[in-house]
Amino acid sequence: MKQVYIFILCILSSIGALAQCSVSVPDTFVCHYGDELIITPEISGFSVTKTYAIEEIVYQYYILSDTTQVFLFDDDVTSALPIGFDFEFFGEIYSEFYIGSNGWISFSPDQPVEYVPRTVPSNLNVPVNAIMAPWEDWEPAMAGSVSYEVMGTGNTQKLVVSYDGVGHYNCGDTTGALGTFQIVLN
Repeated sequence: MKQVYIFILCILSSIGALAQCSVSVPDTFVCHYGDELIITPEISGFSVTKTYAIEEIVYQYYILSDTTQVFLFDDDVTSALPIGFDFEFFGEIYSEFYIGSNGWISFSPDQPVEYVPRTVPSNLNVPVNAIMAPWEDWEPAMAGSVSYEVMGTGNTQKLVVSYDGVGHYNCGDTTGALGTFQIVLN
């Protein structure tokens, strides 16, 4: 009889559990300048958050003037860096972050530096507690730079992490293959 109660308790517990949403994007990389690539994520499952919404926003490139440059090698990650303000990410407050050379930041130390993008979430050596830009096999030591800057004051502060003209391991350091993108925390 005890096993029946445990079974019923497990069923009731799983009914109230919330599944994590899964965002997947087909892994495609274009090495030739001018080739257009449209990325459309597929979102399945659901997640309950306090104030997050998935929405399209207008792209804005921030011009940085007082940056801190970080030096990353192939498949590398920085030590803890200051965000500059308290940042809430899925209910947790963070004041530090880590920059991965392959196009992501994380709020947790010791993340894998896997260079092969995978479906998120995954059990296969994937950075967690992370925000992914174009997660690819970038190699900042080959070309370009990675830097960050806190901009604004008070409630308008932003942390901008900028990858500028970074090389790609498979495509080299030719102008058409360099990656320029930013991750912005508000």
